[in-house]
Amino acid sequence: MRKTIGTIVSFIMILAIFGLGLFGGFVIADRGLLGLVGVGERTTNATVVLERIQALAELTTMRYNFSGIVTSERQMPLLLQAIYGERQVLVAVGTIEAGVDLSQISSDDIRIDGNTLTVTLPAASLQSCAIDESKTYVAERDTGIFAPEALTLDQDARRFAIAQFRDQALESGLLQQAEDEARTIVSQMILATNPGVEQVIVAFEVPEVDATFPDSCLE
Repeated sequence: MRKTIGTIVSFIMILAIFGLGLFGGFVIADRGLLGLVGVGERTTNATVVLERIQALAELTTMRYNFSGIVTSERQMPLLLQAIYGERQVLVAVGTIEAGVDLSQISSDDIRIDGNTLTVTLPAASLQSCAIDESKTYVAERDTGIFAPEALTLDQDARRFAIAQFRDQALESGLLQQAEDEARTIVSQMILATNPGVEQVIVAFEVPEVDATFPDSCLE
């Protein structure tokens, strides 16, 4: 079984926001030279910071790629397997995605104290679980002579695969990695677009104990 963890970062959005910050800096600097705006008069506004963070929308930060073999079969006495049994070997390939929904934050989650800005983000959560149908296939299937057609055998195997790899992704620390990535991206964006901010502290809400999985991640 092969497992890899990769990083998805919205470089285009970040670079666009960073570019706006630089452009704004150049405009203000030029006006300062012209005597229109004094250097050092720029201020950091919580509402503006909020809009910039929310512009990143639902930040998908980490993806867990999985590949494994799922064997499923009917439960029955061994003597009856050859006659009524059915067995399937499925090679399952897919992804588990986790991230931080930045659209949930409000101005109350942003605090500015001098040159330090503190922002509290929602806890990371699973966003989606999916089987890659282009790479998933039935490697083997044995059907007994008089076995009735098992209409749900293939679907059950896929649901089982998602549940197993979902749990493995969580145990591997996928949510923590998503928060670490979100912390880095949000901090860099704020520092790049708010010259008056010298330190950014990114905290996260405590995850809900009874938080539910998205429908795509349910068994």
